[in-house]
Amino acid sequence: ITDGTNPNAPITREQLVTILWRYYVGGGVPDAPQSRNLSGYTDSAQISDWARDAVAWAVGRGILQGDASGLRSGDNVKRSEVAAILRRYTAG
Repeated sequence: ITDGTNPNAPITREQLVTILWRYYVGGGVPDAPQSRNLSGYTDSAQISDWARDAVAWAVGRGILQGDASGLRSGDNVKRSEVAAILRRYTAG
């Protein structure tokens, strides 16, 4: 689910949901993203191509939520955001 090359480095919001998505699919065929259309977020064009399916999956399942600034997928994830994302992930 990760290459593990820098385990002590901060990670971005899109990296976190990509890790969760990869863990969720367990190497199998991933769910079709519930909504590939992320254009409702002002910063959707800034989502990395490699993370787009994972972000769409996380948004579609309510795991990743945006705010007035958008999804902020490239921002480093804060501890409080990790807690909220993990709670929503385990609840679903």
